[in-house]
Amino acid sequence: MRRNRRLANQDAQTDFSSSDSEENFMANQNPLNILQAQLAPPAMNYEQQIANLTDQVQQLQQQHQQMLALHPQNAPAGAQAVLPAPAAHTKAPYTGRPPLFDIDTDKGLFKIWLEKWKFFNVSSGLNLITDPIQLVAAKRAALSAAFSNSSVRWIQANTNLSDEQKQNADEILTELDLLRAQQTQL
Repeated sequence: MRRNRRLANQDAQTDFSSSDSEENFMANQNPLNILQAQLAPPAMNYEQQIANLTDQVQQLQQQHQQMLALHPQNAPAGAQAVLPAPAAHTKAPYTGRPPLFDIDTDKGLFKIWLEKWKFFNVSSGLNLITDPIQLVAAKRAALSAAFSNSSVRWIQANTNLSDEQKQNADEILTELDLLRAQQTQL
């Protein structure tokens, strides 16, 4: 055991060069000191920091101008362009399953179904959509999910509704209510 210590001491002594002391060698071998030396920026005074930041700003402005040159449609008329914001992730505008309606079998129950549909608009969150375009699209999608195949065929074949009206759930429901009223008068 003494022999191993002696060999270790001899090895340690031979690792030091004449220019390094044992303390400097140990300090240089400390992993924390090595990492700090690699990560630490060179010492700068305030003027150097300001100059570096100014260079970075100029580089960003050049990149911005290059982007505008590549995509001029992003530039507003008469002003310097601002790059568009990244698209936000959107979730489905409503939740839940709409009440089912089949025009062949549920025609006589339309008023009851319509009441369920109105409650679904509240419970699903459809009534909370503020964007009118998104509201029309979401209501139409929910109505398609509520309708049976024969109900969807009725919408497609209905000549009283224009193509634009066929994309609006409220217009379709108004037409269905008119159809129900006409058939109960017969």
